[in-house]
Amino acid sequence: MLMGVVVWLSLLAGAGAAELQLTVEVPRPQTRLDERGFSHVEIPGYLPWGQPGAPELPARLLYLALPPGEQVTSLEVHPAPARSLPGRHRLFPRQRPWPFSRGPAPFQAADQTAFRAAAAAPLVSTAQPQLLRGFAVLPVMVRPLRYQAASGTLDWYPRIAITITTGKLKGNPPALPGYRGLERDFSRVRHLVANPRQLDSYPRAKAGRDPDYRYLVITSQALADCPGPDNLQALLADKEARGISTRLETVANIRASYQGRDDAEKIRAFITDMYQNHSADFVLLAGDADLEQVGGETEPVVVPVRGLWGDTGYGEERNIPSDRYYACLDGDYDADGDGLFGESNDRVDTLGEVWVGRVAADSCGEVANFVHKTLAYQASSGDWLRDVYMVGEVLYDDYYGADELEHVHNSSTWNGYSTKGFSESNFFNVQTMYDKDLGDEGWGPAEILALLNGSHHVFNHLGHSFTDYNMRLMTDDIISGLHNNLYFFEYSQGCYPGAFDNRMDADSDNQVLSQDSFAEHMTLDAHGAFAVVMNTRYGLGSGYSNALHRYFWDGAFGQGMNRLGEMHGYSKDMIAGWLSDPGFRWVFYECTLFGDPELAVHLASSSSEPYLGLPAGPIQFVAIAGKGNPDSQVITVRNLGGGELAWTASCPAAWLNCSPRSGLAPESMEVSVDASGMEPGEHRTSITVSSPGAANSPVEVAVVLQLTSPQDNQPPPRPLLFSPVDGAGIDIRQPALTLQNVTDADADRVFYDFELYAEGGTIPYRSYSHVAAGDAGFSYVEVDLVLEDGGYNWRARAVDEKGLASDWTESWSFTVSAPGCGCSSSGRQADAWLGLLLLLVAWAARRH
Repeated sequence: MLMGVVVWLSLLAGAGAAELQLTVEVPRPQTRLDERGFSHVEIPGYLPWGQPGAPELPARLLYLALPPGEQVTSLEVHPAPARSLPGRHRLFPRQRPWPFSRGPAPFQAADQTAFRAAAAAPLVSTAQPQLLRGFAVLPVMVRPLRYQAASGTLDWYPRIAITITTGKLKGNPPALPGYRGLERDFSRVRHLVANPRQLDSYPRAKAGRDPDYRYLVITSQALADCPGPDNLQALLADKEARGISTRLETVANIRASYQGRDDAEKIRAFITDMYQNHSADFVLLAGDADLEQVGGETEPVVVPVRGLWGDTGYGEERNIPSDRYYACLDGDYDADGDGLFGESNDRVDTLGEVWVGRVAADSCGEVANFVHKTLAYQASSGDWLRDVYMVGEVLYDDYYGADELEHVHNSSTWNGYSTKGFSESNFFNVQTMYDKDLGDEGWGPAEILALLNGSHHVFNHLGHSFTDYNMRLMTDDIISGLHNNLYFFEYSQGCYPGAFDNRMDADSDNQVLSQDSFAEHMTLDAHGAFAVVMNTRYGLGSGYSNALHRYFWDGAFGQGMNRLGEMHGYSKDMIAGWLSDPGFRWVFYECTLFGDPELAVHLASSSSEPYLGLPAGPIQFVAIAGKGNPDSQVITVRNLGGGELAWTASCPAAWLNCSPRSGLAPESMEVSVDASGMEPGEHRTSITVSSPGAANSPVEVAVVLQLTSPQDNQPPPRPLLFSPVDGAGIDIRQPALTLQNVTDADADRVFYDFELYAEGGTIPYRSYSHVAAGDAGFSYVEVDLVLEDGGYNWRARAVDEKGLASDWTESWSFTVSAPGCGCSSSGRQADAWLGLLLLLVAWAARRH
């Protein structure tokens, strides 16, 4: 359940139709002015959104589970009355996604056609339904502001009611394609959708069904036959010993047994079969995919990669190496049949059924290194696992990697979405090596090599990279300079270091290097990393690549995950609904896990000791008092350490229900509330989970229930200042401070407070309270003393008859420079009205 969203289901008479009804409560937007004079609008929980050149406005994406076998037949939107945000706004045009490696991005000017169209943009829209493990999931985008570019007005809709009607699919579609009904599938989808109760309408698999091949390895016959001890059979034996069923299959056998236009499509068909009929969850692609054979380390393709299409405005790319093709198993990624995969009109499936990692090996030696490092890391323990480094470079001008990495280091709500970072963990010790602190290029190859060899666990990096370059190291530097035997993990947002097809960029004429990529050497050489996450093409700034990085670690610290593939897949799921933005589509395709997707990241120092893994919380419920209960939510109790973890839960509040209250990890717990008879307001409690053998027991997860009144009174909107205009010079010593009236959403009478300050003052020079609203849409108060020459500031706010006040307006300044005034009070008032009349005439002329 998501904060600010109330969802319920009702059945309609006849034909089995259903209604999904949502109410979205929208927090008050905040506006800020940048140095260019553009307005930026921000709402907590909403991303800045728009196509390049269009006005950037906040948007929120929700996922709704649809009833099984049904489709959307209608969408109705019923917003509460709009409230105008004060002022006239020149909105910031959405900027093009831009690669880190191409220097400062050129400014994207406003597209006037797109700006004019913003006035009629829908408040709510839906995209094509997606299938996630057979569950039908509908993406719903909410954009609660309307913008009139000509007048600069912004209207905010504080509450939006949405009704989605569904009906049976036409024709004879296959019964729930991709659906398995496994409990772990239910658990995964519950974490994604806003209406988890709807999942109860899906049938469950028969009790006792065991997975046949939960872990798949796809490779060549040559690599399957590599001698031990560190071969693929050793990796699978370890998993079997831990209760994970496995299967190894060769590309040659798949080619002979499955249909498809090429080997990649046949491999995808095999994975689909194993997922659907044999309960597969994890896929390891054990083989390289060099684009060409140009000598050196390039070899024939072992496990092919599907090249996908992308275009962020600086040049079309038709070959982004992407293993996401093997994770998302619905459709064929080429709906228009033109041979270009992943285009915006290809109805791409974006929610992954399986978790995929790649080991881009060509030889038995590389396989042995990978298997040895994976198993060695899995068995490791010690205080060195506490050490994390944030490594940030200067990218250009005053744009530093440190600025975005700090949103990975710390929990963050930057850019409109919330993620948990390393700051949530009392286990990790985070250190930084930032150009921003040390000076541009304040560290170099010697310093980073010392850290990589110095027994540190995790490196998070943002800086310039290339196919053979990352963290200010050339590939040759890590070949000769790494000698560590405690293996680390690296996540980098840089450009191209994961290009395992060995290709360079367009500026290098797309040449293919004879040396394997940086990511390959880091994971397949004898030393270095046990796994990395890196980009196969350009990394993108302005928060695009950073979103995946933040969500990857949010999977650990916010959702209680620890397996590499699950964390990587979660980061993709969280941006999957935003792919109409070309930047999100690009990073969604290119970001690649090089490593074992089933391998668990150590979030505690010992692999043998149990360790409780729970969401960071708080678990948040929102409901309208007296209007029923919000949907239940599901959390998963996990064991992030070793051994077996039996747990019990305490849910002490009378209004909080937890089921079950004990179990063996991993296990899902349903959390629900009974708000019957409770008063509006915020209610808080916590769930305490204990396990005698766990190193971090007990763990508390906060629970917050926000009950709103069905008739909550709202404060009036801020008024719009009118005169004296901001920055004006006037020759009247007793001016009339004038504003435009506002309308209260609750139909209350509105009064106004005014404050006048001497320039630089912090205490009001004059205050005027409870001024009655004037006629003709304007209110004013006449300053009741003669002002000296000099500068002044003034502001105002609206107050309704119940005493609820709007925020104060921003202060406007004016300067008085005038001879002494001998006017009578009535003369001054007449002058004020004459001035107002002239201003009204001028204002009306500007509007026409």
